[in-house]
Amino acid sequence: MKIIDVSKEDLDKIEMSDYFIEKSMEEEIDYIIDDYNESKVPYMQETWSIDLNRTIKDKRGNIIGGLKGYLYGWKCLYIELFWVKEEYRKKGCGSQLRGYY
Repeated sequence: MKIIDVSKEDLDKIEMSDYFIEKSMEEEIDYIIDDYNESKVPYMQETWSIDLNRTIKDKRGNIIGGLKGYLYGWKCLYIELFWVKEEYRKKGCGSQLRGYY
């Protein structure tokens, strides 16, 4: 697999009928994220991915919200799941949880 850098002038001449789009295979995604991006901008953290799974609890220890996500490569936050119990919404709990990072 090879990604080619193309100038804007050459890009205007490309016929899209010469190309096709298809679902990416896992190793292609890994290449785009890991190899290509890292070659352009070096990682900004020691490890590639840092899990950031947190819960917020009331004073009795009951879970009232949670966040599942991670920081990757360039200190980018990816949130996979973010939830606050309905009766605690609009009270700042979600903002507090999100602001933890």
